[in-house]
Amino acid sequence: MYKVDISCKEGSVFNVTSGEAKSTIDMAEKENLGPLPTLLAALGSCMGVFLRRYADNMKLPIKEFSISVEAELEKTPVMSFRKINVVIDLKDAPLDQAKKDNLMRFINNCPVHNTLHGNPEINAVLR
Repeated sequence: MYKVDISCKEGSVFNVTSGEAKSTIDMAEKENLGPLPTLLAALGSCMGVFLRRYADNMKLPIKEFSISVEAELEKTPVMSFRKINVVIDLKDAPLDQAKKDNLMRFINNCPVHNTLHGNPEINAVLR
């Protein structure tokens, strides 16, 4: 099971812990990412982990890559991302189309990608 704890003493800065790891979310996005860029970063980095894992296991010649994730916030009827675009730059790694297709199928199975596609049930309670 994964668990994060978020605390906010005042203002728009949120302290996040998960086990020993710590992060800060900042609604003003002055020094830290806000919630929405953090969601996009979670997707991109999860896909990156799967890309690296597949490339290493399959001995693909991918030394370096970058991932750009972009989405526009729709404000009606409810605020949400309707479309998220992910661009993965393999930095000219010499892969044929079949290898790229297999890699993309594997990358698209990262848990964050699957979760966003799955529209999970979210249960929130006030105490």
